[in-house]
Formats: sequence, structure tokens, C-alpha cells
Amino acid sequence: MNRGQRILAFITVIGLLLLFVWALLISYQFQAGSLYADQAEHSRRVLVAMQNLNRGLMKAESGQRGFLLTSKPGYSDSYLKGVAASRSGLVEIGLQLGDNKAEQEQFFRLNLLVQAKLRELNQTVELERAHKHSEALAIVQSDLGLGLMDQIQQISSSLLDTERANLGARSSAIQAARLLTGRLFRRGLIGMALLFITTAFLIWRSVAAQRTAMQALKCSEGKLAEKERMLRTITDNLPVLISYIDKNEVVRFSNLTYKAWLNRDPSETVGCPLMAVMGPKMYEKRRGYIQNVLAGNLTEFQDDLELPDGPHCHQVTYVPDLSADGRVAGFFAMTMDITALKRVEAQLEQLARYDILTGLPNRRYFEEKLAEFLLHQESGPFAMMFLDIDDFKAINDGHGHAAGDAALKHFTECLKKSVRATDTVARLAGDEFVVLLPGLRKKADAKMIANKIIQSTRLGFEVKNKSIRTAASIGIAYARAAFVNAEVLFASADRALYAAKSEGGNSFKLIECSVIEMTPQQTRRRGDAVQSANDDFSTTGSDSRSR
Repeated sequence: MNRGQRILAFITVIGLLLLFVWALLISYQFQAGSLYADQAEHSRRVLVAMQNLNRGLMKAESGQRGFLLTSKPGYSDSYLKGVAASRSGLVEIGLQLGDNKAEQEQFFRLNLLVQAKLRELNQTVELERAHKHSEALAIVQSDLGLGLMDQIQQISSSLLDTERANLGARSSAIQAARLLTGRLFRRGLIGMALLFITTAFLIWRSVAAQRTAMQALKCSEGKLAEKERMLRTITDNLPVLISYIDKNEVVRFSNLTYKAWLNRDPSETVGCPLMAVMGPKMYEKRRGYIQNVLAGNLTEFQDDLELPDGPHCHQVTYVPDLSADGRVAGFFAMTMDITALKRVEAQLEQLARYDILTGLPNRRYFEEKLAEFLLHQESGPFAMMFLDIDDFKAINDGHGHAAGDAALKHFTECLKKSVRATDTVARLAGDEFVVLLPGLRKKADAKMIANKIIQSTRLGFEVKNKSIRTAASIGIAYARAAFVNAEVLFASADRALYAAKSEGGNSFKLIECSVIEMTPQQTRRRGDAVQSANDDFSTTGSDSRSR
């Protein structure tokens, strides 16, 4: 027997008792005469009021249960009608017991208990309206309401016993009532039959209501299952690894991407600790991110993951799952494969910093490299070369642009073969190249490298079985320490190159930069530094020329 059936049985017993007392009082009214008529009428009204009170409480409690189960407004209306009937019965009882002090005290207690029961019912209904279903059920499942009903029954029984005592006090009426035992029995049978019919109807209505509630519940479960199926279909077909981890770091959901990426059934991860799913190494690596999202913070980071087809770069996003009270119930983990995007970024970076034709660093790369070198180089000689191919325009015009491209590639190979591993070679534009020579010991080191470049370039190259000879001119800006800024180096190397070209090319010139201008605290102007570099060239002159 469930709780609803027990309540129905309890109400049936109370109803039987009330019906029996009502039958006694009606029989006594016919036999006791006019002297007992007023007392009988009084008792009947008390019984009717008690019956209305109990029926009202039953209807209010039935409406409350239906509303908690279905949240339908019809049950809420039934509950409100039951509350109104209970209060009306309570008022009627108070009016009928107004002359009896002993019964008035019992009524005072009954009034408090009924009000407490109505407050308990109202509290659960208001919680359900506020969508706090679990809190409402917790109150219903407690013993508070049952205890109140037991006490109400006790006081009701006491009041009924009092009425019986009043009837017993009138011996003459009791004697008269004994003569009509047969009538009382017959009427009692009629009342019991009526009560049986009423009880059967109430049971039928309760069963019908439960059946309706179960059908509604099954319908809701079906709709929920359909929505869950749709959500699962969507998440399983997204190219994103999606999972949900609760606040205890236990995996509660994983989509089908686990199968595609890790060759692992997602159902195997559900219910497992996050550390067991990740592995100790990855878990320790991501511990800080996990703690951050469980503190309620959106967390994003990139990480490399070793998959069966090789390493992949992933963008990982942890989204906290915040409950209505602001507490973190868990977090959603979404992992997107950005390996292809990283490859594109690397390609774009390559295009932005390297020359497509020769594969050498471009001007942007070289300027960043030179700035970094000048910032961190503390002492020691170094040099920077400006280079270009002699008569490059004639090669382009005479043999075509394909030959011009071949000349640039040939010159690139000559540079790579002639410089050291620590040197930086770059193509600035057209046939203009630049070389940074760090870590020199003396000028002769720069001159030696320049000679190697010139000698290698003279070997020429072939295009379509046609031999083409080439030559190069080189301007060298030499500095004894890294206290020369980039503009001075460029200006000095450019002037040295101009000097080599003006003497017919196929040679190099060297300028020593001896005047510094590096820090904002120094007050020398850039023009003074460039002029100083020009003065150094006039003393250095041409160190080598080979025709």
C-alpha cells in the first residue's frame, strides 16, 4: 500500500466513524423529542463541520500531490478549493463549540494543527511553482504532514467522544434510542453503503488520476528521450571532441568523436575518473586548467595530442557548468583539431619572412634579426655586407627572365657555400642581398668571406645549354663592437657597395664604422654618425679588386 492508498483508507475510516455518529444523532433526534432536538442539531452541525474540514484537508492534500506530480493548473485549483473548504469547516466548528470551554480548548489546538497542515501544503505548492521540485518532495517525504494529520485525528476523535458523552448524560434519551436499535442499524447500513459507494468513487478517481499522471510522465519521458537523441546526433557528428565532467572529476558524457580520434568507444569513458581517461601524464599537465574551470572560470589553451595518425595540435576550451545558486556542478570540455590551421599559419609565416624564389630570409626577417643581434651583442667585431649581381639587367634583357631567376638562384648558392653557419644571408629586393657576419676577429675575416663569394660567383651557370658568366659587387660595413645602430650599418654598407660598383664591380669595398649612436641618452645626431662612417671609408679604401 502506497502513501496515497494509506491516506485514502484513513479518510474512509474517519468517514465511517462520522457516518455512524451521524446515524446515532439522527435516531436520537426522533426518539428524544424536542428537548434533545437542539442538542442533536448541535451535534449534527459539529459532525458536518468536522466532515467538511476533513474532506477539505483531503481535497487540498490530493490537489497538492497531483500538482507536485504533474504541475497542472487543475490540481492547483483543486488544492485551493480544498484549502477554502478546510477553513470554512474550521470556522463552523468554532461557532458550534463556542459555549463549551473544554471543547473550545480542543478546538484551539485543532485550529493550530490545521493551520500548520495548510502551511505545510502551501509551502510545497509554492516550492513547486518556483521549480524547486526536489525541495518540495523532501517536505512531502518527511513525517511532518503525517504527524499533523495524526494529531488532527486525535483531537477530532476527542471531540466526537465528547459528543458521545453528552449523549450518554441524557439517560432518558439513551433509553429511547435503545428502542430504535433496529432503525439505527438499518440507517447505519444505508450510511455504510453510501460510504462504500463514495469510497469506491474516490478510489476510482484516484486510480484514474494516477493513470493520467503516468501517461503524462511517459509522454514527457518520450519527448525528453527524443531531444536527447537529437542532441546526441548533433554532438556525434561535430568535428569536435566533447565531454562533460562533474565536480568530482568523473566523466559523465563523451561524444562519438572519441571513436574517430582515439579509436575508443565513448561509453567506456562514462563513469570513469578523468585521470584514468586522460592518463597521469596528461592529467598532471592539465591539472591547473582543470582547477581553474572548477573555480568557475572559462579556460582556453592549446595542447599537442598524440593520435594514432601522428601528433595533432588542439584548441581546448573548458566551460564551467554553473547551477542556479552559482555553484560549479562540473564543466564541458571541447577539443578542436587546429593542426591544419597551424600548418597554414606556418606557411603564411614562411611567406611573410622568406623569399619564394631563393628560399632566403627577406628584408623583414633580416631587419628583425639585425635588431635582435644589436640588442644582445655586447662586444666583438662584426660586419654587414651589401651585395648585388653586376649587370643583372643585361642578363634579364639578353637571356630572359628565366635566366634572371637562374642567376639569382646561382648567386644564392654561391652565398650559402661561402659564408659560415653562424652568418645570416637574406635577399632584400631584386638582385640586392645582405649578409650579417657576427663573431669576427678582424677585418681580414670579412675580406676572406667576400673573396670567396666573388670567386664562387665568377664560375657562372648554364641556362638551356648556354653558359652565362656572372660577377658580384660587395659593400662591407665593419664594426669593432655592437654600438652602431642599424641605419649606420645600412648607410655604410650601401656607400661601400657604391664605391665598389663605381670602380667597375666584381670587387668589394670595406668601411669601418667607428662612431656610435645607439641609446636615446646619447645626443649625437644620425647625420654625424653617417658622416663619421664616410670619413672612415676615405681612410680604408678598396681592400681587394679582381677583374
